[in-house]
Amino acid sequence: MSHETAIWVKPDAAAPTTSTTATEPQVVKDNPFVFNSGDVRILVLHNGERIEGKASSHALCLASPVWRKFLFPPWKDEDENAPYPKETKQIDFTDDDSAAVLVLLNIAHLRFRHVPGWLPYEFLLQVAVLCDQYDCVDLVRPWLLDNLWLRDESKEAIKSGQEKWLFIAWVFARDDIFKHLANKLVRSISLLSNDEDKWIAATPMPPLIIENVLSCRKDLITSLLKIPYDILTELEQRNPSISTCVHGTVLQCDELRYGSLILSLRRCGLYPPLNPENVDIAVNELVDILNKVSIRYLPKTTSYQLGHNDCGVTHLGRLVADELAKPVDPLLDSHRARFQAQK
Repeated sequence: MSHETAIWVKPDAAAPTTSTTATEPQVVKDNPFVFNSGDVRILVLHNGERIEGKASSHALCLASPVWRKFLFPPWKDEDENAPYPKETKQIDFTDDDSAAVLVLLNIAHLRFRHVPGWLPYEFLLQVAVLCDQYDCVDLVRPWLLDNLWLRDESKEAIKSGQEKWLFIAWVFARDDIFKHLANKLVRSISLLSNDEDKWIAATPMPPLIIENVLSCRKDLITSLLKIPYDILTELEQRNPSISTCVHGTVLQCDELRYGSLILSLRRCGLYPPLNPENVDIAVNELVDILNKVSIRYLPKTTSYQLGHNDCGVTHLGRLVADELAKPVDPLLDSHRARFQAQK
């Protein structure tokens, strides 16, 4: 397998255009979309021009069940007496990325020396889109290696601006990458500035993943907010006759912790207690805010060598970290089943 980078041939600038209309395909010199034994007319939009090529029906049928149905439709022919369905001798790829189409066609026609050994993010995404659309992941499987198209995938997948690696991982069954990105999305997605609508409307996107990410986000926000609010509830409902203060000064100790916690939560915009459904910011932003919440303790005195830091459960930062360490699973059974089937 060659790692040579493909060269996309542009239409010949000197080619005559007077005999064609805006909807007619261009005749291109050294047309990369013309393949040996081509018996199927294909149309692509390449470098802004409609181009006609020729592909092998046998290669197309072996490469993709979708292409096979295009060429040999399973529905009944208009002629009821015809022994076989009417063949289709044209496939229109003008709505697809032409460079990604060419990669798939080069592989299907065994022109491996024209297949790039590595694909940048946008190019890989377009190939993934077509592999999903035409059900031909198996066609490109030999290139789905960590030293070829998926080189440095663990680093590439988390780069800013490359969020649709989630879809790439979905199509190519990179389940570890998919789980990592879905978990990251649980903590980073917000409902501000139509962020939720942006992700739900984003295409391409694995089915139902955003909806489940938002559900996990809500559960995690609920758990995080519960930490300081439970401490407040505990202090409010404490029996003053039962001392939790290591020094016995229960009223002063509890009152200082309770009052300082309310004031700190109020400064951070978390008091009065928020409904998790009304929290628009991302989980990561909420964690930053919670880490700024402080609880004050009675100071040490000359009479006591011990402080009051162990009076009650008030280690807020530790509790937040423990909650974040718990596993979050935004994957559905259908996602796992697909990964298993792909493997």
